[in-house]
Amino acid sequence: VFVNGVNYGLHANIETYDDVMLERWMQSTKNLYEGAYFQDVIGSQYQQIEADEGDALDRTDLAALADANDNLDGAQWYNTWAKLVDVEQFINEWAVERYAAHWDGYSWTIKNNYYLHTTEQGVFSLHPWGSDQTLLGHLPFLETNSVGVMFIKCIQYSPCQQLYKGALRSVHLKAGELQLPSTIDDVWAAIDEHITNDPRKERGFDEAFGTANASKDFFGSRIWYLDSEIGTDQATNLEV
Repeated sequence: VFVNGVNYGLHANIETYDDVMLERWMQSTKNLYEGAYFQDVIGSQYQQIEADEGDALDRTDLAALADANDNLDGAQWYNTWAKLVDVEQFINEWAVERYAAHWDGYSWTIKNNYYLHTTEQGVFSLHPWGSDQTLLGHLPFLETNSVGVMFIKCIQYSPCQQLYKGALRSVHLKAGELQLPSTIDDVWAAIDEHITNDPRKERGFDEAFGTANASKDFFGSRIWYLDSEIGTDQATNLEV
């Protein structure tokens, strides 16, 4: 980015969740909610979740989801939850978050940086945000300490847990198909000169180079963690 000829450095241009984005990607929209730090879909908190699109005063869809999360467990929770949400989309989103070690999303300790979208029919889908500092380290795939209540309830109900384990395997296979380490090399080749010339960068070039290589190495360890933590005990097909 240059402002009046002055180099303001390298920036990411990421599509914002707004009415323009929703019109492009969603068949219909009733509401779009933005979850922030430690906010969850429970009775004591759902009113504080920001409504970015739709009618901020009509939270009947969110209230129904919070009621199920507050009062039901096991099969009762799952069967009610499955009528309110796109189950496959939720489970796949959690699998991507945990696989990519996204520690700042819904399915990890902070419960942050997530969007809940509802169609005109009131069906929820879950979407990530703020997924920087990923592809580094590891998040245990089945850890449920202080994470999102819906993720916890899914893991605690064996059929839902099996679907999640299967989704993790699917994410791993897709990551292999996409050859993501090669993609990182391609991205680095396109930006390394701009990082070098960025007069306002907060970190040094060597740290950026090291992070790129660490992200490439990240994928080599995923199969070991999958095998050691979930084994071969997972659903092969998502049936809802």
